[in-house]
Amino acid sequence: MTICACSVAWLCSTGKSFILVSVQPKRNFSKYCHVRALNKFPGVTLRELVDVEDIFEINVMVYALELDDQSPKATVVQLSRKKYERTVYVNLHESHFSYIFEFSKYCQRYECPRCSEFWTSEYFHLHVRTCDAQVKHTYVGGVYNNKKTVFDQLEQLEINVPHADRFYPYRCTFDYKSYFDKRDLPDAGEKSVWVARHVPCSVSICSSVPNFEQLKCFINSSPQQLVHDKMQYLETTADAAFEILKEKFQYFLINSNRKTSSIKP
Repeated sequence: MTICACSVAWLCSTGKSFILVSVQPKRNFSKYCHVRALNKFPGVTLRELVDVEDIFEINVMVYALELDDQSPKATVVQLSRKKYERTVYVNLHESHFSYIFEFSKYCQRYECPRCSEFWTSEYFHLHVRTCDAQVKHTYVGGVYNNKKTVFDQLEQLEINVPHADRFYPYRCTFDYKSYFDKRDLPDAGEKSVWVARHVPCSVSICSSVPNFEQLKCFINSSPQQLVHDKMQYLETTADAAFEILKEKFQYFLINSNRKTSSIKP
């Protein structure tokens, strides 16, 4: 039975004339295809039921029957999120919908999709609307939480650092220059051939730290010494930046030390 035929079956079950059975399915089918601009009708999927609900102004509830050790149980496949006055209940078996004429006689047990408890048809829908059960997971190490930043910890001490001062203000960049050394190259392998060796010969450094804003260039025939000179200069630049920021944040450091010492036992 198509979903259009299910809507017609609902009309008949609610007291509409049975003459509609031969006419209304074609009308519903034409209306659905026209609204969705379909040249061919491939069928209606679960995702497309939202369109069906809007076109025909009905709520469509989808259920499926499953067998277990006790007796058949009805499980929720898809609940409607619409709020139309009329509701249609359909059964999904494999890839086919069928109309549920009497929901109370469809099954004796209905399983809640949230708490997995079983209910009769009389109370099932009321329970589903109010059930607030959630899936609970147990983690051995506890649930992960983001660690508090130093600014979060200061706020607990009623020390508020301005937002603009919470970001590191300085930048430093460097650029190497190198040459190709074609002497004493390794032997070629099965899938590789050595053309030249990339050897650094100079490095240029520039930063936004006060007194270190001028371009600094190091040239050395020894790559190891060149890297050493670069790192030493970067460390000197970082030390200068630290002293500037230390003076800027001295007020917050003194306050935090006072407040932490006052709360220690």
